[in-house]
Amino acid sequence: MLDQVYEALQAKLISIEGINFVDMYNGQYLESEDHTRPEFLRPAVFIEFLPIEWKEMGQKVQYAEDATIRLHIVSDDTPSDTKSSASAAIRKLGLATLKLVSLVHKSSSTFD
Repeated sequence: MLDQVYEALQAKLISIEGINFVDMYNGQYLESEDHTRPEFLRPAVFIEFLPIEWKEMGQKVQYAEDATIRLHIVSDDTPSDTKSSASAAIRKLGLATLKLVSLVHKSSSTFD
């Protein structure tokens, strides 16, 4: 069941214009001890399934009331200067991340 949820969500996310990579989260964007990071195309979205608390219904049947999925959005380093005195080009770059977050949210919140 979770594999079907993952595949459907992955297909939906990769269809968003501007998203170049979607994968299951396992700390890909964190630096390792030798200060390297795995290579992947950015912007990227990593899907993380948080631990699920399963409940017994009896007769070897279990269910989960809630399942939480966390989405990690990773983009290239861009200027984050969005103050009114910044140039239009710099503001556009700074606001691009917010636009991407909004697109991911919109797409994932209508997930069936």
